[in-house]
Amino acid sequence: MKKIKLTQGKYAIVDDEDFHYLSRFKWTYNVRTGQNGLKDIEGVGRVLVTRFKRNIISIEDMIVKRPIGGHYEIIFLNGNRLDFRKENMVAIPDRSNSHQGRKIVMYKGRPPQSKHKGVYQNVNSRNGLRSKKFPWRAAIQKGKNKPDTGKRIQLTKSFETEKEAASWYNERAREFFGKYAYQNKI
Repeated sequence: MKKIKLTQGKYAIVDDEDFHYLSRFKWTYNVRTGQNGLKDIEGVGRVLVTRFKRNIISIEDMIVKRPIGGHYEIIFLNGNRLDFRKENMVAIPDRSNSHQGRKIVMYKGRPPQSKHKGVYQNVNSRNGLRSKKFPWRAAIQKGKNKPDTGKRIQLTKSFETEKEAASWYNERAREFFGKYAYQNKI
């Protein structure tokens, strides 16, 4: 395991066998805008300028071979998007993997209600008051509500503690999305 220097004072972790080849290039660290305009998706790439256009090649594309046919997404098993060791990256079919995404850090300038993904404060929509008996709610969904993609499954449940809600979310995520589903750290 070795480190490659990136821009903005960051470092990428790579395997020893990939270090010699990858260290020949200048790698750029950038933060791309994710869903809802949030800047939380890290990327590492290098700029390749050809005669006609400018392309950015990501470092994971130079390490992991994606299967031919269809769109495949690279996920990072330990959640660190700067850890490019082969044992940490897996190519899975791209099916809008929002279940693999991390917890949102800021939403519209406000911190989140919970430190766990899929867990929210259980607030009554009519009067805006929190439930006293079950103050936490967990929610998860699978599929889209479009006629051509099939059915959407959405589950919600209320809990007494935030940890109970987070563990329920973890169980449902594994059930819906398999072994690569995002898991809250409890």
